[in-house]
Amino acid sequence: MTTEKTNNNCLQGIACPKCGSEGPFDISVTCTMTVYDSGSCDNQNEEWTDESCCTCRDCGNAETVKEFKFKLGDY
Repeated sequence: MTTEKTNNNCLQGIACPKCGSEGPFDISVTCTMTVYDSGSCDNQNEEWTDESCCTCRDCGNAETVKEFKFKLGDY
C-alpha cells in the first residue's frame, strides 16, 4: 500500500485493502429518486453503510465498505 493517503472528502479513510488504491470505487448505494413516466429521474440522498458492497475499479477486489476503511495514520 502507499504510505500517503490523499482522499479528503467522501472517500477519506477508504482505500482498497488489496492494492491500496484510493478509488474510484463502485459502491452499492441506497438513494431516493423522483421518477417520471418519461423515464427521466432525479436522484438525491445517496447513502451507503459499512455493509455496502465496495469494488475497487483498479484491481477488482470486492468486499464491504467496512473492509476498505482504515484508521488515518495506519498507512
